[in-house]
Amino acid sequence: MTLQLINPGGGLATGGYIVKRYDVRKTITFPTQYSVNPYIWGRGVNATVGWSAANPNYQTGYCNVVWVNSTQAQLQTFVYQFFNGLGQSVGWYPSTVGNAAFAYSILGAPLSGPPTTPQNPALSSSIPGGYGFVKFSWTANSEPDLQYYEVWRKVIEYGGNWTLLATTTNPYYIDNEFLYTNPVGDFRLTYKVRVKDNQNLYSIYSEEISCRAETASKKGSLLEGEVSDYNLFQNYPNPFNPQTTIQYNVKEKGLVQLKIFDILGKEVAVLVNEVKEEGNHYVIFDASDLPSGVYVYKLRVNNFISNQKMILLK
Repeated sequence: MTLQLINPGGGLATGGYIVKRYDVRKTITFPTQYSVNPYIWGRGVNATVGWSAANPNYQTGYCNVVWVNSTQAQLQTFVYQFFNGLGQSVGWYPSTVGNAAFAYSILGAPLSGPPTTPQNPALSSSIPGGYGFVKFSWTANSEPDLQYYEVWRKVIEYGGNWTLLATTTNPYYIDNEFLYTNPVGDFRLTYKVRVKDNQNLYSIYSEEISCRAETASKKGSLLEGEVSDYNLFQNYPNPFNPQTTIQYNVKEKGLVQLKIFDILGKEVAVLVNEVKEEGNHYVIFDASDLPSGVYVYKLRVNNFISNQKMILLK
């Protein structure tokens, strides 16, 4: 096969190369179900001219549709790895397999009734920048008549069966059974979510998303280690109902006091009042018995004092 390379972005001298072509595919889930299979076509990505059988030039714009049904489609593109005469790799064009880009347009009649599929699922730590539980989040649906989201999880090491974890009205869920340690960890977790409306109709499940994690019982050992300064982090989630996690750093061993006050300055809870070793620490605050409102949590250890605000929203 002869491949003509046009405008690769520089870096290659004119001449002959050995080329490996990689067929890269991605299955996408539509935001809504269609009454019949919609018409879908690939669009150019970062270029106006793309690869095709009729026009086999190199560019990043090619995106083909392999198959389509009423809820999903599979997209296809190609990336190329070039080798010199010695068999040495000299680059990927337009990108590596993992960075391949896809774009598409869709035309069809949505099936009336069910809510749209939750979009943009993501996984992260429940404590930004720290060791927190697995946080599964997605973009909130815009329909006004939603009842709740269903959060599902499967754990490969536990047999790989889907389990309904919880229902929630928030566009996120904190899985306090596992500690987020991606990209390493003993357990591989996969999550998906769907939404139910007031007519008892369900959306299509979201795209599945996975991460690596450890059991929550390992949290204490993972938090051990040196810290360079005292710190009181913003609680997460915030606003919360009824539980939230507060993480803090202790630079030197000392008596730690962590207390909760209402907006008028009245003490409503004592979370910590004991000597703590140097390191990272956390505590879960349960506000089931408190009314909605703004609260202040205060950390005092040695000569360090810090306050943060949080919102309980029931």
